[in-house]
Amino acid sequence: MRRITMLLAALLFGIMATTAACVSDHDRLVDFDKLPAKAKSFIKQNFANEKIAHILYDSELTDRDYKVRFENGTEVEFNNDGKWTKVDCQRMAVPAAIVPTEIASYVERNFADKQIVEISCDWNEWEVQLSNGLELQFNSKFKLREIDGVYGGELAGHY
Repeated sequence: MRRITMLLAALLFGIMATTAACVSDHDRLVDFDKLPAKAKSFIKQNFANEKIAHILYDSELTDRDYKVRFENGTEVEFNNDGKWTKVDCQRMAVPAAIVPTEIASYVERNFADKQIVEISCDWNEWEVQLSNGLELQFNSKFKLREIDGVYGGELAGHY
């Protein structure tokens, strides 16, 4: 029994030490010069006229990323390597240069009077939000998978 108690105590101490080490880096403000080169370049190319409100470095056990918030409310998220993963321009259009041609063409064909106000990319899918609130999901080959919770394909042409 004593051996089990000691083992549990050691395990608990190890978990606490690991958590403390992770929390020390968790959610802290950083300066622009601390961003990876790719992220700096992306901001300079696409948001050169915007003033940065703050940059948050978020470190979790398996995930590290940067969240840049501009004074106009736009938010851009970057992974640890500096690749953008999400751009949320609130009610304004995201920069056209970051939208893949296939997605831009689909939106222009089917929602000509709407703007893409948010875009995110993951290793196997893209998601965009339009100015009318609809969310479109595309697979890695830019084929529509889902529209605002309605599985794509059959209803995609009705919008």
